[in-house]
Amino acid sequence: MEIILLERKALSWAQWAIIAPTPAAESVWSAILEAGQSAGIRPAGSLTFNVLRIRAGRPGIGRELSTDFIPLEAGLWDEVSFSKGCYTGQEIIARMESRNRLAKTIVKLELEQIISAPTKLFIEGKDAGILTSSVTTPDGEHLGVGFVKPAFAEVGRVLYTADANVPVRIKELAGSQPPQL
Repeated sequence: MEIILLERKALSWAQWAIIAPTPAAESVWSAILEAGQSAGIRPAGSLTFNVLRIRAGRPGIGRELSTDFIPLEAGLWDEVSFSKGCYTGQEIIARMESRNRLAKTIVKLELEQIISAPTKLFIEGKDAGILTSSVTTPDGEHLGVGFVKPAFAEVGRVLYTADANVPVRIKELAGSQPPQL
């Protein structure tokens, strides 16, 4: 029986993907839990993953990873090939990289209160970006991930929602950033 372990970018601590044949999945799962019991390993589901993902500022499928945003805007500079030719989207990726200019960039956000995503964000009445994911953590923090225009992507900058005029503060840039030329 072949089992494949893949180390992934950590959301908080080490993170691994495990690929096993379907008939062996349950025994592999049980063996991992038993072996990790003394270290405090315990199972967690998609809600926990989502909190960790948003806290880490990682893009999520269907939210930040969609046809609305290109990989470079989603902070995936370290996951895109600039030397491989001919793949879907390669031309726009190469153009953005050569110009070193994006239309928007991914950021981690602190919310004053929970806000449903997606929600447009504004500064002084001007469209500044969009909140694409939001969550309230178990310790009561309201966090989000979103995209803002690079001109507004400054740590500490406060943006506002249009409808409720709720303040949203940029906590930090998310993902990997372009290399400085």
